[in-house]
Amino acid sequence: MKPNTILLQIISNLILIVVITLTVRHYLFYQNIDIDLASWGVFYATYGILYAIIIGFILVGALGRYEELKLAVDSEINVIQNIRDFLIYFSDTSSIQSAELKGSRSEQVSVLLNIRRCLHNYVKSVNEKEWLEMSDKTEMTDPDSTQELKAIIHSVSKLKSEDENDSIALASIINLLSELTNHRAKRIYLSNEEIPPPIMKLLIFMSVFLVAGFFILGVQNIWVHLIMIISFSVTIQLIINLLIDLNTPFSGIWNIDSKRYEALAEKIKSKMNETLTH
Repeated sequence: MKPNTILLQIISNLILIVVITLTVRHYLFYQNIDIDLASWGVFYATYGILYAIIIGFILVGALGRYEELKLAVDSEINVIQNIRDFLIYFSDTSSIQSAELKGSRSEQVSVLLNIRRCLHNYVKSVNEKEWLEMSDKTEMTDPDSTQELKAIIHSVSKLKSEDENDSIALASIINLLSELTNHRAKRIYLSNEEIPPPIMKLLIFMSVFLVAGFFILGVQNIWVHLIMIISFSVTIQLIINLLIDLNTPFSGIWNIDSKRYEALAEKIKSKMNETLTH
């Protein structure tokens, strides 16, 4: 949800509160309203505690899911960066004397270029395709391995270990590919999760009922009455807006963007161009 939308909601909320408060004070205030205030106080104290417990659990769960999704995205990017960096172990072209070794190294460089190309295609696919699907939520992203991910695995399988460093680097890359699959699946799973609609409806119902009770409180001073209602209703509105934002983690104020994927794709492409020039 955009800041301008929230601001318009607050302004509309304030106007509506003033109109309703003035109307209620004119038509619904009765002679013994102060006597009934104690009964209302007991009811709303109990109702308010129940409301606070429910909204607390919802907020904690939504914030926890948001942080897990953010961590899954960061972890996926870090794994891709690690795979890219481990490829440096296979890039040494110095001290090659025989034609046979040169031919072997040339083939290895071709394999490395193909791996970087597959990594670049995977990052582009996440940024341009999967990100839109996760944001829209109308089409569920398949957590199974994509063609781009399978291409990375297939290209890595063609790497050859020519010394101990290569063997260690290759083993690390294979382990990282397993982690990449796990982080991708977790990212997709968490992006599809949201606060269940029945819980959101319950929260909105309780919020409306709680705010409505403040309109009929027996407060003598109208300004004190307005301040009480405005502060309470605006707070509830902002909490609900926060929950809506956390329900759509790829848009709004609290959002996870794909800029790091774009930057990573550019870095991998730059490394590919550097390899081609050599």
